[in-house]
Amino acid sequence: KKIDLLRTGLYRLKQELVPGDVVNLVTFSDTASTQAENLQMPEANPTLNTQIEGLRPSGGTNLNAGLQEGYRIARKYYQPDKT
Repeated sequence: KKIDLLRTGLYRLKQELVPGDVVNLVTFSDTASTQAENLQMPEANPTLNTQIEGLRPSGGTNLNAGLQEGYRIARKYYQPDKT
C-alpha cells in the first residue's frame, strides 16, 4: 500500500535526523493540516512516531494546499543557520 511506503520513508528519514534538527509534518487531502510543528530532535521521537502511525489516506489530493501550508510553517520557523 502507498501509505505503508510513506511510513517506511518517514521512518528512514527520521533515522537520518540528528540532535537539533527540527521537524514539521503537514498532511493534505482535500485540505492541508499541520500534524506536527517545530518538533526538536531527539526529544520529538515519541511524538513523531505517533504522528507517522496515525497517518491515514483520505479525501482528494490538494497538493497545492499541502505545499502552501508546508511553506507557511517553514517560514514561521526559518533559521538562517539551518538547511
